[in-house]
Amino acid sequence: MVVVLHGCTEQGPDIAYISRFDVEAERHGFIVVYPNQAAYTMTGTTTFDGNGSQCWNWFLPQGQQRGAGEPALIAGLTTQAVGLWHGDRARIFVIGISAGGGMSDIMAATYPDIYAATAILAGCEYRGLPCLASPSVVPPQLSGQWAYQASNGHGRVVPFLVENGDVDPVVPLANAFEIVQQWQVTDDYAAHHGTLKSPLPAPPCARRTVIPASPVDNSQSLPAVRNPYEVLYYSRTGQACPKALSSPSAALGELWIVHGEFHAWPGGPPLTTAEPYTNPGGPNITDAAYRFFMAHPCRVTRGGCAPAA
Repeated sequence: MVVVLHGCTEQGPDIAYISRFDVEAERHGFIVVYPNQAAYTMTGTTTFDGNGSQCWNWFLPQGQQRGAGEPALIAGLTTQAVGLWHGDRARIFVIGISAGGGMSDIMAATYPDIYAATAILAGCEYRGLPCLASPSVVPPQLSGQWAYQASNGHGRVVPFLVENGDVDPVVPLANAFEIVQQWQVTDDYAAHHGTLKSPLPAPPCARRTVIPASPVDNSQSLPAVRNPYEVLYYSRTGQACPKALSSPSAALGELWIVHGEFHAWPGGPPLTTAEPYTNPGGPNITDAAYRFFMAHPCRVTRGGCAPAA
């Protein structure tokens, strides 16, 4: 099952259209869930709603904790859907873009016993402010420690896929590197029972550059200029990637950098005024995330993903 979290000004039907996860789910036979954020204006510091823009409250302290606020609501919705449709508890994943990307990071940090892996598109590191229009000022070593502690004893090594356009003015690319480093630190803490063994996150163990053979995609209703992109692969401790890059399980983490992309879902449908956050010329990140997820199930004990052994 894949939980897909929309960005600001969007709702479930919008992200379903942009991401095409319905098509992916029909093709491969899995459950996809689209939670909706409320559309009304926030009324207090403890009220959870969409701030008038349907944004997830990834930036508020009460929206970053296990057992409370939006994380508890989304986790509850997830477990309810798994029970209702008899989902595989070893293969529950969360992905989101923008505000939904920030919340996807939070969900994987606070509930690693539910979500086997996460994907964060144009999002922010855990408790990483300001993020919007600039990098986070929080060092990844600190946000990584906070993210590990947010699981309240349920910490485990969580595989991660991160994506960002290199000309995104809303969430600059620097945030994507911070997310990667945050998860390297978080996973290091989880792998060593709360002890950080590698204070400096390791560089990527491999890199793949893709230049489209044809500069224009004419397969859709409107021609789209194809974006070149890079994929950086990360192993647990910086050692060489254990498998060929053609395998989606080549590494614990992946960072996709799409050149020439603004704030958008890569590989989405044609751009319209009603749905501006789509990049039809980008790589099919929906399929890439699905393949990454399927390669990273968790080990289930007592109805949830097992903590670090």
